[in-house]
Order: sequence, then C-alpha cells, then structure tokens
Amino acid sequence: MTVEYRQVFFGDEPLTVDAAAQILVVAFHDRSLAWPTVSAAYGTMNEFAQDQHIAFGAFADSSLVGWIGATPSYNGNVWEIQLLGVTPEWQRNGIATALVRILISALVHVGCHTVCVWCDDESKS
Repeated sequence: MTVEYRQVFFGDEPLTVDAAAQILVVAFHDRSLAWPTVSAAYGTMNEFAQDQHIAFGAFADSSLVGWIGATPSYNGNVWEIQLLGVTPEWQRNGIATALVRILISALVHVGCHTVCVWCDDESKS
C-alpha cells in the first residue's frame, strides 16, 4: 500500500485532528503518561491547530497513520520537533524517518538553522 505525505493543518481538518489524537494515545500508551486518553490528547492537538506550528502527516488509503509536528523559536531560526507518532501497525516501515526528512526539508526552506528534539521523562517504567 502506498503512503502519501503532506502538510496538515489541524485547524482546518477536524477528522485529521481526531486521528492524530488517537495516534498519540496508541503510539505512546506503553511509553508515556502524557496521553492516557483521546481527551487528554486533544489539548496537544489544540496547540498544533495554531498558526505557528507546522505538521506533516502520513496517509494510507486517506487515513492518517503517522504525523510529526514542530514549533518555532528564536524568530523561526530554531524549530523544536515536539511530536512524532506512528500507529503500531504501521511502525517499522520507514514512516517516521520519512516524516522527519520531509519536516526538516520544509523547515530549511523557511530559513530554519537548527532543529531540536527533546525527550520527555514522563515514562511509565
């Protein structure tokens, strides 16, 4: 099955917001305390509906199967990758790698000089 990648605008795509929130829950359910329910994930999704965030999604048969999101700082010279999630059944297929590459390419195009990735310490273990 072919996977298509495109920029997503969560403020304009309510069905994609639902799918992205669900991905946060299922992709991190055994790793993080951050999104125990879809309701909890909606707070994060509301942040990504704002204009200053950028997100890209991976779609299989028009269903969102993974996404990545970043936030700017230092006047857009530095961007922080805040979220990267892929549904378990689509993991280990290169989707996360492709999303990172697409995001970095887009950020370079808008003048980004540095991309940061932070790891959360809210682990279930």
